[in-house]
Amino acid sequence: MAETKEMSGALFRVGDRKSEKHPHLSGRCLIAGVHYRVAAWMNEVQRGERAGQKYLVLRFTPEDEQAPSSNKSTPLQADDVFSKF
Repeated sequence: MAETKEMSGALFRVGDRKSEKHPHLSGRCLIAGVHYRVAAWMNEVQRGERAGQKYLVLRFTPEDEQAPSSNKSTPLQADDVFSKF
């Protein structure tokens, strides 16, 4: 994988989710010189005027606070982001 540039990152589809609590996508980014692991879950608004709208929930964790993951990831195509909905 190429070196991550400042204020950028990449997400990949998680190939083997063990439960609904595991993220749909994971990857890494570089912000202010600190490398972060990024986890993303695909959700859908359930109520209100935005009901049915899809969105991503993101969590950033500094890499030095997280143990290496054994999840297998596959490259994500732009058109695939919301294909599961």
